[in-house]
Amino acid sequence: MSKLKNKEFDINEEQIFGIGVSVPGIYKEYKDLVINSTTHYLGSINLKTELNKIFNYAPIYIDNDANLSVYYEWSHMLDKEYDNLIYIYVVDGIGSGIIVNNSLYTGSHGNAGEIGHMKVKSKGKKCICGGQGCLETISSIKAIEDDFKKAVDNGEYTLLNDIFDSPFDYKEIITGYLNNDKLCKKIINRAIKYFVRGLSSIINIFDPQIIVLGGLFDEFNEDMIKKINNKLENSYFPDENDKPKIINRGDQQNYQISAVTSFIFDKWKANF
Repeated sequence: MSKLKNKEFDINEEQIFGIGVSVPGIYKEYKDLVINSTTHYLGSINLKTELNKIFNYAPIYIDNDANLSVYYEWSHMLDKEYDNLIYIYVVDGIGSGIIVNNSLYTGSHGNAGEIGHMKVKSKGKKCICGGQGCLETISSIKAIEDDFKKAVDNGEYTLLNDIFDSPFDYKEIITGYLNNDKLCKKIINRAIKYFVRGLSSIINIFDPQIIVLGGLFDEFNEDMIKKINNKLENSYFPDENDKPKIINRGDQQNYQISAVTSFIFDKWKANF
């Protein structure tokens, strides 16, 4: 009879072939640290070392949430139909995962895809990276919520006052946007303006076949995709057929768990 290492969850160690951890920010394996993360406490934890103290019966894989998501979209949701794909994940920060020639591209030092730190505004707010005017200081969920709160505190009127209790979260702000609330539209339109500015640069650098949007964009309807495409018309494309397809990510509950699971399963298959 197999020994149960964790009686609380009744885990049979012989049935665990790998453990995956999805993190916001960049995981530096040689340091065993997560850097540039919106979850600040991760920067002081040797994550794999601590997890190995508890789960010492299976290999542990740690990677950036956007890297895991782009792999999942490419390998499972899109069935490897595209050779070159970018997944952009907009939450409190903004990150991206990149597939180039059917392989996950992470750069020379594992830093590729940190598009949230692209400078899109010459005189913008200070970012957690130390710079100013980074994309995630304008177009992330946190930035949208912060800008909206500041506007309301300064006396700008919103119909949300009649619907929800403050403080308002981004889902409520999007609800207001979809219902033509003036302040909600102002905040969201500004965020999308700078998001498209960053997106245009990404497209011209990587020339992807398809871009998948997740996080913030899960809450919008197809009109937002049309809006983004219309704004990209001002970008230079040598041929109309060179424009990448832009879609929302696969609609699925427990999305990030599925992304981690698919990655670990493929790792296990490769070593089987």
